[in-house]
Amino acid sequence: MVNNYYFVIDASAFEKGLGNIKKWDQWLNSRKNTQKKSKKVHIQLYVPTFTIGELEFLQFRRRSNNAREALKFIEQHNLKNSLVANQIQDEASLEIIMEYQDILSTIPWSEVNIHHIDRLNKIPKRFKDLLKSCAYKCRLSNDAFELQVEELYDDDIIEVEDVDVSSTKNNVKRDKRIEDSEDNKLIHKEVDNNFNSKGRWILITEDSEVRQFADLCDIPHCSIVQVDSLLSKDLNDKTFKDTRRFNDLVLRSGIKQVSSDGNDIVKTKFKKTIYASRGSGKLWTP
Repeated sequence: MVNNYYFVIDASAFEKGLGNIKKWDQWLNSRKNTQKKSKKVHIQLYVPTFTIGELEFLQFRRRSNNAREALKFIEQHNLKNSLVANQIQDEASLEIIMEYQDILSTIPWSEVNIHHIDRLNKIPKRFKDLLKSCAYKCRLSNDAFELQVEELYDDDIIEVEDVDVSSTKNNVKRDKRIEDSEDNKLIHKEVDNNFNSKGRWILITEDSEVRQFADLCDIPHCSIVQVDSLLSKDLNDKTFKDTRRFNDLVLRSGIKQVSSDGNDIVKTKFKKTIYASRGSGKLWTP
């Protein structure tokens, strides 16, 4: 079974999270991704015209080394994808899709600013183009509707496969997974909310202004860190295992509460939480 993820990525995500994106590419093409204990993962990154324009501006005007490396990574990956175009699609686990500039002219602004917010009418054109790209992938394109149908179909399959009346052992394991997911839900709630729909196109951005514009247009968005956490979980990466062990420790030693904002939190005492394991023996003293 292959888990497919679809992201629209802006310039801020490339500039600030290029190292993470390269790590995803290494993860997906490593041997670990072919092992049975790790899920098969395929990622599509849709690169809007806005993203390329902003990266070029940062490269030439701001002398940004990260922007230059991001453009180089995109170019090299497009060449790599073209070489495996006639092979099995799963071989290119990280796929970069470049936007056709002519698409933007076919998208009316009314389809983007669906709530008719006057503030959005006054933003710079480059941000309008980014919002058009996001609206196109999230709501208007054919694959957006196809993914919604596929999501319903996949949910039905998962519901049937999760029920096992012939094996008590499997039921016990399933109950354990449910308990673990309920506990970890407190800490990973923000990530789960953004990825609760399989096959959903989501904007990755590190720009707070872009996030505000996306919220006004009902465009789902997330951060590089959230995607990183999700992929490490799917690929059974060591960082996810370590984080999960720490989260379990916090949940066992802490007290679950609800903050004034309505968010679930866990309060714990510092002395009861071990942040770094220590080896056996005595500590050195001067």
